[in-house]
Amino acid sequence: MRSRLLLAALVSLGLAACAETPDAPSSEGVESPVQTPLEVPPGAHTVPEGAVGLEPGVPGSDRAEEAWALGGGACYAFADYVVRTRPHEAAPGEDVLVFRRRGGDARAQCDGAPGDALFAETTPDRAGYFFGLVGDHLLLDEGTGPNGRTVRVVDLASGAVLHEARYEEPITVSDGGLVYGMEPEVAESLEEVEALGVGCPEAETWFGEGLSVGLSPQVRYDFAARTAEPTGAVLCVPLQ
Repeated sequence: MRSRLLLAALVSLGLAACAETPDAPSSEGVESPVQTPLEVPPGAHTVPEGAVGLEPGVPGSDRAEEAWALGGGACYAFADYVVRTRPHEAAPGEDVLVFRRRGGDARAQCDGAPGDALFAETTPDRAGYFFGLVGDHLLLDEGTGPNGRTVRVVDLASGAVLHEARYEEPITVSDGGLVYGMEPEVAESLEEVEALGVGCPEAETWFGEGLSVGLSPQVRYDFAARTAEPTGAVLCVPLQ
């Protein structure tokens, strides 16, 4: 009950923030600021052999200049860094190695050893994945299912973890910030959703499919300020 009261308070404050904050999502012509994310298909982290895109990770994060599919993983050459991923052999997740890009052939750096990396995430019992670069910030995603995943923001200059949070999609990089949904409050019935006064038109369908519904206040992490603040929006997400 206490958590539901807290969510209701966040929703109330969030709606007020939408009206006062220029950066909050517009609700003009819409009864609720709720946004419905698209589901990420299973195997989204799998890299097909011989084909890899230049825009890995979170939408809006930095675009790679070159990319190669290598041994089930991938290698991405950015302006200042080379990122190599290698899938774990016996567990979910992948090694993530980040090298400072040198002059010459960036592809050759893809074969570098972990000891030569500027940053290396090689813990076999962590189901972590490369989630993108934003300037000197490395994004890592961790989890084994579609919900309750964790995002980490690492400062490549120091190796320090600047921000770590459970999140729900959609998650994007926009205007110098990482925008995502907080760990949601779970609603088990349509009545619970309606009681909080949050519009969620897909809720009835999701309940009919045997899913629960999560109500997730949206947050924006500012890379420069290193602070996280609510945007005022609330995400409505299906939960397994």
